[in-house]
Amino acid sequence: MRPSPGRDKVIWNRIRQGDETALSELFLLSSEMLLGYGLSFHANRELVKDCIQDVFLSIWTRRSTLPPVSHLSFYLITALRRQMLKQLKVRHVNLDPTHLSVDLTSPSSEEQQIEAENTNQQKYLLLKNLGELPQRQREIIYLRFYQGFSHDDICLIMQIKKQAAWNLLSRAIKKLESLMKNTYQGIPVLFLLQLFC
Repeated sequence: MRPSPGRDKVIWNRIRQGDETALSELFLLSSEMLLGYGLSFHANRELVKDCIQDVFLSIWTRRSTLPPVSHLSFYLITALRRQMLKQLKVRHVNLDPTHLSVDLTSPSSEEQQIEAENTNQQKYLLLKNLGELPQRQREIIYLRFYQGFSHDDICLIMQIKKQAAWNLLSRAIKKLESLMKNTYQGIPVLFLLQLFC
């Protein structure tokens, strides 16, 4: 669950004033979103969790000097990305893992409808094919379709120019289409991303 823009300022100001409860609220509201982003960036779950904890520790230790923030999800993802790049460099970890770590929902029970089973299978296949993309292509798809960030926000988070972002997103979608051409029999990838993300 992402914090709502109206709630962002209130929570952030409470943290800046030293309210530990507000920090806990922010963690509960943001941890799932941050874990999803982190795993789109790198498949090492423990590394991602460590980096999320580091981000929140940094927020708390710097609480009295933090600037005002109106969009916490943008701030948190940018901070997590910076922390992960730092840790990957320190640990000399390969930035482009061979697979994407994804939490999949449990398979449909026999009592569930066939339609629900097909939907779960389609989601699984989409996630599997996303895992085949290079890291930066996975990252831009996650930011755009899973988190709904604007093109301008994505450019700031990924520290790339607008044209480079358009090109990267286009290549990611084309690569995904190529990977999925035999799976979805002509259903546009953009439709699937909007449907399942």
